[in-house]
Amino acid sequence: MWAHRNYGYDSSISSLFLGNIGAVFQYEGQRMVLGAGSMGEVSALVIMFSCIYLLWTKTANWRLTLSTLLGALISSLIFRYAFGIETVPAPLFTMFSGALFYAAVFMVTDPISAPKETLSQWIYGFFIGTMIVVFRYKSIFSGGAGFSILLGNILAPSLDLWIKRMKSPNKGTALDSKGASP
Repeated sequence: MWAHRNYGYDSSISSLFLGNIGAVFQYEGQRMVLGAGSMGEVSALVIMFSCIYLLWTKTANWRLTLSTLLGALISSLIFRYAFGIETVPAPLFTMFSGALFYAAVFMVTDPISAPKETLSQWIYGFFIGTMIVVFRYKSIFSGGAGFSILLGNILAPSLDLWIKRMKSPNKGTALDSKGASP
């Protein structure tokens, strides 16, 4: 992502999909080396097969993965085409580059830190996907996916409480019907 944002260099979608993204490119007369990314996050094809296995074995929750990918996809479409922000990459590049796909399959689906309520899971994943796109566009560091997940983990417990309270508005108050504490 930094090569796209800072230097205008893009790997092809097929290279991103297969994980073949190490390259040397020229920028203002300098040779720049594009690394292949962190171990395990560079082949969308392998991550996709892993995703299928995790969903099939019910190890991962499909809502968390799908909502994260939808959050990133919709955000990149809105930022790039509705707001005209050219430094936000095209949607397919956004989906297959960096740690987004890896995070959506392996990290966002962590059953301990993810919310338990269905609506909370959709909001949580969508928030993380959107934040990944925002951090990729605006940040000066390359850990946007990890930081987005940390922000989502801060939000997750509150989301579950808010959703539970919306489902049963009379429960969860600290006062009984006479206004006294229990």
